[in-house]
Amino acid sequence: MDASACVRLLRAIGVEETDVKRRELLFELALLLGGSKALGLLRALTLEEEERLAGVLRSTWRVDEAAVCTFEKLSMQAHQADDRSGPATLLPVVNRQREAVARLLARESMQPSLRDRLLSTYAQMSQLAGFLAYDLRDYMAAEQPRRDGLRAALDLGDPTLIGYMHYWLGRLAADQDRTATVLDHALAVQSWASRSPSKLLAPLHESLFSVAYAAEGNAAASVRTHDRALVSAGAPKDNEPTFLHWISPLALELVAGAPCSSG
Repeated sequence: MDASACVRLLRAIGVEETDVKRRELLFELALLLGGSKALGLLRALTLEEEERLAGVLRSTWRVDEAAVCTFEKLSMQAHQADDRSGPATLLPVVNRQREAVARLLARESMQPSLRDRLLSTYAQMSQLAGFLAYDLRDYMAAEQPRRDGLRAALDLGDPTLIGYMHYWLGRLAADQDRTATVLDHALAVQSWASRSPSKLLAPLHESLFSVAYAAEGNAAASVRTHDRALVSAGAPKDNEPTFLHWISPLALELVAGAPCSSG
């Protein structure tokens, strides 16, 4: 950040925060996580969470259960902020958060359960970054974080998350008219769905097959698989991961009409 950006950040913090200690924490964290645009997410944290996050990012505090919870909370806030903030505002913040989590994963040894949760957070933040970049019509910028997310999901070994990442790479390929790649990702989603307890991966690979069949000119097959996708998208969301809760017949209809309209 240049000097003028730092001044704007200090002013923005000063308007809403009277406690000097918390001002300093917010300034430090905002510098690390995207400047003034990160303040909206950071305001959701308590003072204790801010102190812990700053300590972890400074390498003076080890990654523990509470620190992982803080990163998960920031990820949730970022996913909820898209409609309010817009992709241009949110994307730099999401990318800085991804970078911070990636550094922790590369730098620190931690309990396997905590590492798995951080990997899952990184994968989901990567998907969000890809979605935001796509919304800005930057296809190259959209593909890289989605591939990063797929690698994290593979490292984690979560078949549901792996299938989900393949789905979004397939959607991106569909919007670039790369039909063979769409089919590859549809088959990958289908394969991982067979190893996953989730019922909500089925409508995702069916939707990708429908898109690929339409691109090949097979309208009948496209309609059949699209109809199957709508039926399976009505599966109950009990025991499903949060990142799949957007899936419904209406959501898939919207995606079919305006590709990549859900993140």
